[in-house]
Amino acid sequence: MDYYIKSHLVDKEEIKDNIEYLAEIEHRRWMLEKYADGWNPGETRNDTYKINPLLKHWDKDTDESKKANDKNSIKLMQRILNETKMKTYNPQPLDTSCVELSADLLELTELLAKNTHGVWAKRCFAEGWKYGAMRNDERKEHPCLVVYEELSEREKEYDRKTATETLKVIMKLGFNIKK
Repeated sequence: MDYYIKSHLVDKEEIKDNIEYLAEIEHRRWMLEKYADGWNPGETRNDTYKINPLLKHWDKDTDESKKANDKNSIKLMQRILNETKMKTYNPQPLDTSCVELSADLLELTELLAKNTHGVWAKRCFAEGWKYGAMRNDERKEHPCLVVYEELSEREKEYDRKTATETLKVIMKLGFNIKK
């Protein structure tokens, strides 16, 4: 099986090699940190005398220890990929600031907002969510699982903005909406 990472295909062997390489580098970094803190290699671990049997060259390390380093390297790779995604994502929605909606479309905005809320609530109920005074993901409770009219103005405004932007994008792309 191949994986798609950062705009190119990477096969399992390449990933495995990278994980092992990262694990070895991480082991060396850990060793340097331990040596700087006064630790030394030895047969049996002794925290009082700062002796650790894992303070040895990577090639002489046990398979069990290498597997533990591999797991840490996988976590590190995942963290790097996630941070890279967060740092490189730059949302660029269409600029709709120059689009003016007619009175009819402004009226439609409220209907779309109400419908958007209804679609969201229906999906939540289908997934086992229920009303709760406070949001609780573990118990699947949400305070917005009420009819649209009972939402706070702040919550309604969220749905209105979504509806408004949807209508503006439709107009900007050259489509006409007729009653």
